[in-house]
Amino acid sequence: MQNLPAWQRRLVTVPIVLIMWLVAILLAPPLLVVAILVDMVRRLRSRTPPIAWRLYTFLIIYLTAEVGAILGSLWIWLISPFGSNRQRIVMMTFGLQRWWATFLWESACLIFGFHLEVEGRQLITPGPILVLSRHASIVDNLLPFQVFTRHDRIRLRYVFKKELLLDPAIDFAGNNLLSHFVDRKGTDTDRELAALRRLATDLRSDEGVLIYPEGTRYSPEKRERALAALGKSPRLLALGQGLHSLLPPRLGGVTALLDVSSADVIVMGHKGLEGFARIKDIWSSGMLGSEVRVRLWRIARSEVPEGRRPRIEWLYGVWTEMDRWLTGTHALEARDG
Repeated sequence: MQNLPAWQRRLVTVPIVLIMWLVAILLAPPLLVVAILVDMVRRLRSRTPPIAWRLYTFLIIYLTAEVGAILGSLWIWLISPFGSNRQRIVMMTFGLQRWWATFLWESACLIFGFHLEVEGRQLITPGPILVLSRHASIVDNLLPFQVFTRHDRIRLRYVFKKELLLDPAIDFAGNNLLSHFVDRKGTDTDRELAALRRLATDLRSDEGVLIYPEGTRYSPEKRERALAALGKSPRLLALGQGLHSLLPPRLGGVTALLDVSSADVIVMGHKGLEGFARIKDIWSSGMLGSEVRVRLWRIARSEVPEGRRPRIEWLYGVWTEMDRWLTGTHALEARDG
């Protein structure tokens, strides 16, 4: 469905979200009672902290945020007027994005009891910047906004996977704010890389581009598949086998951004969201009360080597450093290159 024209896709995704929101609201009283009973039984059997009522509550909050984003996007289009005033669309969509992301993040912190600590926040400015982020869970898309945009007002252009076009809020905002939705199953690599180069062109001092070099969320199974794919290159396989908590980074997207931008690179490592990685992790209540720690370090563009092989070595070196921090084998120092 994500390959359909925008208007056709939204004719399906928007009604689905609206219907789900109405059903979730109408069924909330009985389903919350059921959720509480389920939590009580699981608590007695296995001492599992209550999670069912939290998940249903957050589902309602998430769908409410989606409805707000849909209505807000419609209002922005009407008063632009009808999409003709590009500057107004960008300005107002940025404000809508700020409400959506903050509302969801603060709600998640309240319901699941976790909080955020950022080390190296002083390295965020000045822009422009290219952000290379770890990808560990289904809520990763909310984290960069909290780190870079909420306080420092860096407007990020995101590199999303195309499947996220099925989320109306991300669909509307992403297309209004110059993000790119990568077709990971597509065969036209040149077209995708050209789109990424356009994304990193003409960045202003309050802007940046964010990419997840791993391309997907980490799991042990995905790690094994990624290492198998590197088997044709003994050197890459050796580098990839040194990573234990991260997937081997993909060079193509990062190189495309570096080819056209002189912006410094900020690497974002984070831990504490692994409990949101998979449904079974969420159901086991592994994320309750989690401390989400973010560690940033900045690398001057002049320190990034030119050429494919040196950049491979450089990117794997960056990823190895982050992996050591994640596994606790190395104290990653925030630094400004």
